[in-house]
Amino acid sequence: MSKEMRDVCLCVGTIGLCCVLGFIVLGALTRIKVLKTVTFLGALTVVSIALFYVGIAPHVRKRLNARLQAVWCRY
Repeated sequence: MSKEMRDVCLCVGTIGLCCVLGFIVLGALTRIKVLKTVTFLGALTVVSIALFYVGIAPHVRKRLNARLQAVWCRY
């Protein structure tokens, strides 16, 4: 994958995660309906994390995977 495409994925993923955080804060303040909000935020979070993961560099991805495996192995 080209560097430009990775940068676009990283940018879109980061913007999506920021939107999720904003929606959570907005939902907590306005007490909007729970079921629709959870469904929408869950889908947006999954897509954003996937794009963010695709966007990071391969060596950073390897370090992140190693760190996550070390954390999960403790439990």
